[in-house]
Amino acid sequence: MKLSESLEGIGRAVAYFPKLATFLGGIKAGVIFGQLFFDSKDADESGWFSKSQEELAEETGATIAELRAVRKEFAERGILESRYARLEHRLYFRINRARLEEQWLKYLTRNGQVRKSHMPSWDLADGDARKVDFGSDPENRENKRESSAPASGNK
Repeated sequence: MKLSESLEGIGRAVAYFPKLATFLGGIKAGVIFGQLFFDSKDADESGWFSKSQEELAEETGATIAELRAVRKEFAERGILESRYARLEHRLYFRINRARLEEQWLKYLTRNGQVRKSHMPSWDLADGDARKVDFGSDPENRENKRESSAPASGNK
């Protein structure tokens, strides 16, 4: 059987947001949080939802040890609460959205400045290269462009 045919039958893909992964501490954290956030749509009125570690491991590809480590980091940051209901034998989670937003804003800003994007440079039709970089100083960008331009007469 071809790989492309096999991929269609092995289950669903889990997408993640690279920027979110960077903010949360890595790809594993980004994937796990993304899945928990997706599952939070089924939360009760107080924000709690149930998910077993086995289900979460199957959905994300993470091991139980990786899940515990990431959950511990999320708990230390105050963005995820969890509780185990012994009588029900169920694990419950709640995302602290206010804390998440607070940390996200701190991540996006530093000393009141929006973080630079990591957008690639694009070559324009006139041969000039531009970098879309929100939050950078346009004057420095112009100086940098002039200093990197080839000296006139050298072709």
